[in-house]
Amino acid sequence: MKLSDAARRMMLVLCISLPVVVAGAAVYYYYRPFSFMPFIFGVVWGNTLNSVKVFMIDRAIKRIVNMDTEMAGNYVRFQYFLRFLLTGLVLASAALIPFINLWGTVIGVLVYPVAVYFLKGFREREKNE
Repeated sequence: MKLSDAARRMMLVLCISLPVVVAGAAVYYYYRPFSFMPFIFGVVWGNTLNSVKVFMIDRAIKRIVNMDTEMAGNYVRFQYFLRFLLTGLVLASAALIPFINLWGTVIGVLVYPVAVYFLKGFREREKNE
């Protein structure tokens, strides 16, 4: 599946943010190394969700271009609900699976809005150049 330029940049920002969060966690968990791995699993689990959401958004944008207005609106609402439900399922699974840290997953999920913010900053900088 071919991704749009914005989706590729978003995936790049998400892939760059993963080692940054892991490095920060390594510093925090320096004296508790056995707590480190579940946290990393949680961050990876949350970042995997973010990658799936980027693919879903890119696919939805490509599909609504050829739809009429009412159908496109309903499709976008359904996709938004599906992504919301998927986020809830990932967080619930992180709470129930013992080797995945819930807080790591939450941080992994919260990387997405930060990545969107950085992507917006990159676009603004390109416009000014």
